[in-house]
Amino acid sequence: MPPALLLAGALVLVSAFGFHAVAGRTLRGLGWMVVAALAGFLGGEAGARALWGERLAVGQVHLAHGLAGAWLAMAIARRRVA
Repeated sequence: MPPALLLAGALVLVSAFGFHAVAGRTLRGLGWMVVAALAGFLGGEAGARALWGERLAVGQVHLAHGLAGAWLAMAIARRRVA
């Protein structure tokens, strides 16, 4: 498995568990946070690749953009999943 994929997957899971620890309510909500974090990370990554290409990346992963997308998506999902 490529290291970039492992790094991205680990960041998604750590973000989802961290967000759930701070703002989570139910186990079902944790599942939705993992899905939202994955979608947000992929969206942030895609946006960064479209705008900046390979600049501002750590290896092949745009950490800041991916994490910002993940946390934004989880904040939106938290409002939707009550």
